Amino acid sequence: MSIYPHATMMTVAQWRQRLAQPDEGLAATLSRIYGADATLHDERLALMWRVIEAADTTLDPSIPCALIRVPGRINTMGIHTDTQYSWKNHVVFGREIVALVQPRTDDVISLHSPHQAYPDYSFGISDLLPDDERGSDWMEVVEAAWDHVEVGAWQNYTIGPMLALQNHYSDRQLCGLDLVVDGDIPMAAGVSSSSALATLAGIAAIHFNQLDIPMGEAIRVIGAGEWYCGSRGGPGDTGAQMLCRRGHVLHVKYDIPFDPYEEHHIPFPDDWRIVLCNTLVEARKSVGGREKATARGLSQVVGATLLREMFPEHAERIKCVADLTPENLGVPVSRIYEMFQALPIDCTNELALKLAGSRAGELERPLRHWRIDQAEYPLRSPCMWTLCEPARGARNRLALERRDEAEMRVLLQAAHDGDRIVRWLDDERGEPYDNTVSDDALARLIHLADSSDAAERESAQLYRQPGGFGCSCPELDLLVDICDGVDGVIGSRVTGAGMGGCMFAYAHREAVPDLLRQVKARYYERRGLPLAAWELLPSDRGGPLVLAD
Repeated sequence: MSIYPHATMMTVAQWRQRLAQPDEGLAATLSRIYGADATLHDERLALMWRVIEAADTTLDPSIPCALIRVPGRINTMGIHTDTQYSWKNHVVFGREIVALVQPRTDDVISLHSPHQAYPDYSFGISDLLPDDERGSDWMEVVEAAWDHVEVGAWQNYTIGPMLALQNHYSDRQLCGLDLVVDGDIPMAAGVSSSSALATLAGIAAIHFNQLDIPMGEAIRVIGAGEWYCGSRGGPGDTGAQMLCRRGHVLHVKYDIPFDPYEEHHIPFPDDWRIVLCNTLVEARKSVGGREKATARGLSQVVGATLLREMFPEHAERIKCVADLTPENLGVPVSRIYEMFQALPIDCTNELALKLAGSRAGELERPLRHWRIDQAEYPLRSPCMWTLCEPARGARNRLALERRDEAEMRVLLQAAHDGDRIVRWLDDERGEPYDNTVSDDALARLIHLADSSDAAERESAQLYRQPGGFGCSCPELDLLVDICDGVDGVIGSRVTGAGMGGCMFAYAHREAVPDLLRQVKARYYERRGLPLAAWELLPSDRGGPLVLAD
């Protein structure tokens, strides 16, 4: 049975009529997805209405279509660890990609947007993935196509998931689809606007082809579809958009290779709010930032391989860097830091192959797939982040369940400092922030971890160590420092891949007006920028709209 067996199916004219005359069934559906916020309901209806107007001149008026929506996501804890077997924490919110979708009798996928920046595009699934090439290793399909892919083009986020699902279902032909798409998720802002389009395409293919695919497998295949666009991440964004529940934080852990998965839904505290602030600095992984993000991802793969080679007694228990925990290896935390001393601070591909020794063959494919131009890339500091951020991701659940504000503040501060590049002294002056994990830093952690003093031992625990991923930017750091200084703010950090885009703050409900006033005056107005910050609560996962009776 399909994981999306139901959808309200109506012609464009019928959708127009239903939305033009809202009834109790529509109101109940909106409340189920978004909560009781009437203003948010009006905003969502306005977006759906824009899609319907665009579909008037695009879709076949006689064929029923489904309205599919996929929200933006905020990764609250567990960032940059998609390829690790570790806990992630997500919410989705009331900004979305929405599409009216109707099936075709051929295998052509046709995309239309009312915005000139996203020109119409169509492709035949069989033209890009012929019958005799299906069922191949998906990465080989991606590599074969990469030289012909238009980098950054919006259609890639539909092509990738469609081809990934067709490759997965090599024994049957997927039907074509006509999609009319619009959205209001901030673009290039680290809140998964691109992933939302990819997830929407995957959901549409699953629904209209009634694919009998388990949820974990669907998340894995659709998430891997984004590799077609140049990324090499895991399925975290797709998982959030397909699993989150309104009013809850998704606490989820994907096994390698991301199926099966374990999920928990943690009620979001009633008196807390999320304030999302967009720096308005674009975080474009497909253009300038992709090299840096790819180098960090490569460091995670190289680090795990080197640690397996250097410490063969633990090799079978190290699938990824996040596996180097005291609990998994049966060693004290001080021993973990001693193992990290063996990793070089920076690395090159040549050095990685040399240090990998008998495991050099394990790196040949990753070094080919994670293609970067820079000769040298950070290794130890991103790997320390990759070990410590999952420890925070695991503790995040208890902090939420207990509404432990002090614990949450510690988690958020350590997390952002691992990405930080500037410490702001005031709103105008900042100084570079060095989060390199040096030999001296590790020696100090070893000393503290073995101390007889309980407070010193606690300060050396993994969840308290920032590591050094270094993917913030000065503007993100400034917004975090502004927010953390406002009364009633619990803590804040970057969300998404960083290098621009958004940060978020947890704040008490009564603190939100002052928080918004301060970021408006101290960040946006000083730069002549429009306010791009708003209060939100967790909304519901994406999927076809099913209207209540």
